[in-house]
Amino acid sequence: MANVLIIDDNTTTAAILRITLSRQLHIVGRSEDIRDAINPVDVSGPDLVLINQAFKNSSGWEIFNYLKQIKPNLPAIVYVLEHPTTSGAQWVCKVVEAVLSEIMSDNENTLFFGT
Repeated sequence: MANVLIIDDNTTTAAILRITLSRQLHIVGRSEDIRDAINPVDVSGPDLVLINQAFKNSSGWEIFNYLKQIKPNLPAIVYVLEHPTTSGAQWVCKVVEAVLSEIMSDNENTLFFGT
């Protein structure tokens, strides 16, 4: 189980992802703007951020770059779901699971070796 933040101004896409990730027992939050969602001094933030590439007034890559300025070590995935469907969300969630598995593996190795 992980804390996942979805940054997406499309309520339908965000809702489908939230439902799909919640079924996998993740804690899922949503914001339309990273500036409202990520506090640079907040230590209990998300384990992973999902960013929709297509925003009405900006680009997901702009949001990704801003995120990396304030939280360079926070894992983030930029995704595109042109037609929000359950199967599209499941595909994104498979990527999320792979990334989270890698993160957890790295954390276990770090804790085990004390580095």
